[in-house]
Amino acid sequence: MGPDQKALLVELDKRFAAQEKRFDGLEQKLDSTAASFSTRLDTLESAAKVFDEWRPGVDGVIDDLRIEVNKLATLKLEFGKISKYMERSSVRDRARHQVGVGSCVTKRASIHDAKPVLSPNFKSPGYGDFQAAPCPTHGIRSHSAQWALCQNREPGRDEHELLLRRLFQIRQTGPINEYIDQFVTLVDDLKAYAKHPDPLYYTQRFIDGLCDDIKVVILVQRPSTLDTACVLAQLQEEALEGDDEDGSGPSSPTASQIMMHLSVAATMGKASPKTFCLSSDIQGRALSILVDSGSSHTFLSTSVAASLTDVQQLVPPVTVQVANGAVLLCHSHIPNGNWSVQGCSFSADLKILPLSSYDMILGIDWLSSFSLMQVHWAQRWLSIPYQGTTAVLLGDAPDLPVESVI
Repeated sequence: MGPDQKALLVELDKRFAAQEKRFDGLEQKLDSTAASFSTRLDTLESAAKVFDEWRPGVDGVIDDLRIEVNKLATLKLEFGKISKYMERSSVRDRARHQVGVGSCVTKRASIHDAKPVLSPNFKSPGYGDFQAAPCPTHGIRSHSAQWALCQNREPGRDEHELLLRRLFQIRQTGPINEYIDQFVTLVDDLKAYAKHPDPLYYTQRFIDGLCDDIKVVILVQRPSTLDTACVLAQLQEEALEGDDEDGSGPSSPTASQIMMHLSVAATMGKASPKTFCLSSDIQGRALSILVDSGSSHTFLSTSVAASLTDVQQLVPPVTVQVANGAVLLCHSHIPNGNWSVQGCSFSADLKILPLSSYDMILGIDWLSSFSLMQVHWAQRWLSIPYQGTTAVLLGDAPDLPVESVI
């Protein structure tokens, strides 16, 4: 073997020895890492055992907290009931106080000093003034609704439907205070099903159930809340009772204490955003009718009434307030006057006045008798319930000015 080969073998032996030392170092590192992992695994297993021993105590604390939260929720509910009861009591006391004050002053002035703005009880898409929606009142929930809430469940659907039917059927058949108590109790029951009802909805339903001699006056006052409507109704009943004590006899919708109203559009023939015309006929005579939400009653022109039958005198005459400040006296009327519009027949108490622009004015009394209706003032049509179906009355097209180009 030559010297070069010997030197190569020596070099190879040195390198093999160095590699063996490296492998030995790697084996030592792997052994130490395995030992460290084993130690950590043992630590995790011991921690898991400690957590299993600690978990029942944590679950117990959570259950205790849940019970305390439920108690707080129950206390909050009871506090809300007490607050509503106190609020309702204060409102009723304030209403009685206002009634007492109103009786010491002139009775009729408390009613007629309010702004005579009219609002019929029907809904019109796109016109918020005439939209009746399903008004919270002050009060507490019924016992059945409270029991249902305590049981963490909603009251039955059948009971809700029954309450809604009662809401649409309730009417004043006795003193106004008795009607108010019945209506407020019914509203309190319904509050369990609607958290945020429209305030105008219950107000309009309350007005619809009033007797005619009170309802006509309240409609003119246009109350925005149920509490205001209740106070006005109590004041009007006191005014009517005062007239009976004076010997004027039982009141009626044509009694002198009821102020009727006529809009400027009805007297001057000016266009108004919430009016439109209909073509009609009465006893074979053609009529030009103005559907007017700004007038309180249905009026007929004296020129038309002169050629009709069944005209009767009003004793005493009725005062009619015009929106421009004038005052008219109505001395005659046609009770249950019949007329027809587009194949539909209607009847109403027609008060006779000297109208210069229209033959007849359909006011709030006629509009409210067909609640709930839909009306579109811009497109000049209204949809009303008629003999079990729905009738749509189309208004006349507006007159075009001279030299108009289409």
